Amino acid sequence: MFPLGSVLLPSAVLPLHVFEPRYRRLTEDCLEGVPEFGVVLIERGSEVGGGDQRTMVGTVARIVEAASFDDGRYALGTVGVRRIKVLRWLDDDPYPRAEVEDWADPEPGPGLVGASASVTATLRRVLALSAELGAAAAPATVELSEDPVLPPTRSWPWRRSARPIARTCSRRRPPRPGSCRSAACSRRS
Repeated sequence: MFPLGSVLLPSAVLPLHVFEPRYRRLTEDCLEGVPEFGVVLIERGSEVGGGDQRTMVGTVARIVEAASFDDGRYALGTVGVRRIKVLRWLDDDPYPRAEVEDWADPEPGPGLVGASASVTATLRRVLALSAELGAAAAPATVELSEDPVLPPTRSWPWRRSARPIARTCSRRRPPRPGSCRSAACSRRS
């Protein structure tokens, strides 16, 4: 589990700079096995150092991009995939852990189809007007998913958002050859 001072929702992108030893271990365990971990909101306390009070609901984050650094830090690109409920918190050693269960989305009500069509039409009109005004916006013909929760796989935003995360090590200071083990960085060296 990764308690944070911000909320992660399903389909949202969450870039992470992992520097605390306990979360480095969590990242390594995820990268060696299932590349997912839970994210919950911190109700009280700080993200760094522990001693926080955590919410009992959260989201599973899937690692979609990872870069490691010589000093053990990681840059991660993650995407929220499903909601979870925390049944009980376990010991924080070696990192925060909990027993969780998936929290299914409610069944859509009868008005969802009409509401979805109305929202889609409004969105396309706003995008068209934005383009007419010269604003940088997605085209009004952008592909939209039929699923109100999951975006279309071809246009997932993490594809654009996560790649710069893997390159931050070479932008902040030039890496020594081989210091960043990300495929994105090694191709650019």
